[in-house]
Amino acid sequence: MSEPMKSSFAVVIQGGGPVGLACAAWLLQKNPHINLILIDRNPEGDEQIQSGDQRGIALSHGSKLLLDT
Repeated sequence: MSEPMKSSFAVVIQGGGPVGLACAAWLLQKNPHINLILIDRNPEGDEQIQSGDQRGIALSHGSKLLLDT
């Protein structure tokens, strides 16, 4: 049986796309002990589902600077 999920978080990030993941990564770099949750609409284990959008994702210079700081 799994443990119940906490009901209180310092930060809630909605969306597991590039922006949500980058935000979570940056926050965890700055404060590794922060109590955050990232909520995504897709269920766990749906990695095999392919969307119709096949565009790649790249970091701009500004985004890279943000993540490197």
